[in-house]
Amino acid sequence: MILREQIQECVCTIQNKDLEWKSCNTMPLNILKPINISPKQLKNAEKNYLRGCPQDDIVLMVDLTFFGGGKAGYVFSTDAFYCNELAALKKEMEYPLKYSSLKSVSKGSRESRLLFILKDGTQKDVFFSIYANFVCVALNRIIETENKNEHIRNVDPDMQDEQLKLEKIAALDRILEQLAERKYRTQVKKPEIMIEKLEIGVKKPEIRQEYYEYYLQYMTLARLPEEQ
Repeated sequence: MILREQIQECVCTIQNKDLEWKSCNTMPLNILKPINISPKQLKNAEKNYLRGCPQDDIVLMVDLTFFGGGKAGYVFSTDAFYCNELAALKKEMEYPLKYSSLKSVSKGSRESRLLFILKDGTQKDVFFSIYANFVCVALNRIIETENKNEHIRNVDPDMQDEQLKLEKIAALDRILEQLAERKYRTQVKKPEIMIEKLEIGVKKPEIRQEYYEYYLQYMTLARLPEEQ
């Protein structure tokens, strides 16, 4: 099992410096959270590569279309990876590609291709164009996190809840930093004051709301004391 926040951290924290291949190392421009996905993008994605994915399971969508139509791209769901390239090969390999089924992802026969190795021994060399390095890094981070979570459950079941709680707190804290500009961050513990600060620091209402929701989760998990 992997948490939504862990998937977001695995994908959204990728930077240009993490893409070390000589080519096919382009960063996608549109990495969207569910609140930012339009009905048109969702409908077009479902027609082309996202069939069978419950809308509530979508964690991130990468829209690769020029005008933002959503017909081509990737979706990282709570438990699987969806994309045009793999949807076209669904008769030859598992689709959608479950994180729990993946053993590794690496450079394929060329830098424009990825080699997917599944735990059942299946191997597939797939064309991924200029975003191959990005997909490779994202999926390997997710695989590593999934394996780490599994190790915690197997080695010491008693520490599972506490460990995942700490990881979720850390992930939420990083998400909060990314959602609001650093100069507007505050140590105030009351959510209503936090929102008042965000009215100044973050102009988009949907971002303020997302920040607020994550902040409430953070407070609940970390049990932060309220300001007297």
